[in-house]
Order: sequence, then structure tokens, then C-alpha cells
Amino acid sequence: MGLIGCGGHGSGWNLDRMFENNDQQVVAVCDVDSKHLEQARQRVNRHYSKKLGRDYKCGTYDDFTVQDPPQHLDYEMWQGQVPVAPYCPARVHNTYRWNLAYSGGVLADWGAHLIDLAQWASGNQHCGPVEVHGSGDFPPRDAVWNTTPTFDLHYRYKNGLTMHVWAETPGIKFEGSEGWIMFRGWHSPLRASNPKILAEKIPAEKQLHRPKLIVKRAGPGIPGGEHCDFSDAIKSGKQAYAPAEIGHRTITIAHIGNIAMRLGRKLKWNPEKELFPGDAEANAMLARKQREPWAIKNIDSWVNVG
Repeated sequence: MGLIGCGGHGSGWNLDRMFENNDQQVVAVCDVDSKHLEQARQRVNRHYSKKLGRDYKCGTYDDFTVQDPPQHLDYEMWQGQVPVAPYCPARVHNTYRWNLAYSGGVLADWGAHLIDLAQWASGNQHCGPVEVHGSGDFPPRDAVWNTTPTFDLHYRYKNGLTMHVWAETPGIKFEGSEGWIMFRGWHSPLRASNPKILAEKIPAEKQLHRPKLIVKRAGPGIPGGEHCDFSDAIKSGKQAYAPAEIGHRTITIAHIGNIAMRLGRKLKWNPEKELFPGDAEANAMLARKQREPWAIKNIDSWVNVG
């Protein structure tokens, strides 16, 4: 929700009612009076920082339709090859990912992490599923944020493996003939149907490649960092542990899921040819006309190749 008008009644009555309603979350406040605007911003940020247990920052505006881009932002270059759209702060930077012109929403955002693990651990990192169907709740196509925040997708691979992807607490679970292993929450520990699974020793030749150095982020025991692996690959000429092709295969799964949800029907997928067999309507959604001069065919003119 956005609050337009942050004066006595707006902040003194409406904002409290919005705080009390768990079906609403205030993401922006707007007022032509900068003092009223700042007071409302502080109230919203205090309320949701305490409620959500993290630093919360709502957007602030002195006007609601569209604005001129700020001087420090090259908006033409930021948009690149997508169709021209009016500037508004909610369209750029961190929240660009909720617009289909620039991103695939939560599915693509989380999928870059979680679908990648499913592909990696199941040995499918160089291919992909052969079928997808599911549903999502897309806002109007002309909305600034028009990706679906909810999704429930089912994928099937050629070898019979199935993958269920849905919007909930981030996590991943593998189920097989001898039980399951999983985590739920970005930094949660592994759990298993049988503790013996967690104690299983994996022979070195069957272990997945991992960076030689894992850097701890701020906070106890939270691993991170693949930067040394990347520079080592450049120096040695060997593959990095997550090369571009694997990233492409991962995010393709999110994209074909979005297409299936938007069309509202089951789709067949050929991961070798990267096409929907015999489905012109779905194939037409795999690409779009690229705006000049940002089309990929001009890439050599963008970089200094000398």
C-alpha cells in the first residue's frame, strides 16, 4: 500500500489502521509537505523494522504518476534494449526485478540460487526439464510491478525426475528412494529423514566441485564467496565451478516457468534446441524486438576490443 497525503488524518488515522491490518504493508508514502513526508517515513520504517526484524525502508514521493529521471542516472542506458517506459523510482535499481521488462520476478530472483542447486545436485546442470506447467497471480501487464509474487510450478525431466517450485520460505528438498534431505531458510542447517543420511561420507570423486576458499560473511558461520574460483579459472583456463552455461540453464527454467504461467497451460520443452516443440505462441515469448542501439548485434561497438 502507498499513503498519499501524510498530514493529520493520513498519518494520525489512516497509517495506524494500515499498520493494524496484516493484509496490508506500506511500501511508499507521498506528500507535498516535506515535513509531513519525513514524519510518515520515519513512522513506517520504525514499525516495519520492528515487525519484520530487519532494516525497513519505504519509498518517499512528492508526486504519485511519473517523474523526470534524476541527473545522476543515465536512464536511457539503464533501460537498454527494452521498450521505452516513463521513469519512476519504483521501476529502477533494487525493485527493477519486479518488472517483466527487466526481470522474471521472485521466481527468477530466488531461482538463480535454488533451481541452480536442484540442477547441480541432480546432474542436470547442462540440460533442463522437458515439461512445465503451473499457475501464478500476475498483476496487470501495464503495472510498474507486474511479475507474479506467487507461483506454483511443476517440471518433469526426461529421466522421470520431477521438480516442484513454489513461492514460500526459500529452501530446497531432495526426495529419493531412501529418504529426503533438505534445508528451509537461506542459512538454515541441513535436515534429513534419517540422521544417517547427514553422516554419509561422499567419495572425493563424487563430490561436487567447490571453491578452494570460502569467505565468511559478517555474522558467525555464514559462508560465502566464489571470487577466487573465478579468477583462478581465468588464470588456469579451466572452467569455474559455476560457468555461464550453467547459469543460463538455471535461469532458463525460471523463464519457461513464467511463460507457462502467463499462457496458463502445460508446455513441452526441448532443452537441447531450447524451443517449445510445435508451439509458435510459446516460442514467440522466448525473445522480443530489441531497441536500438542496444541490440545484442551491436555488442562489438559497446566494448573496447583493442
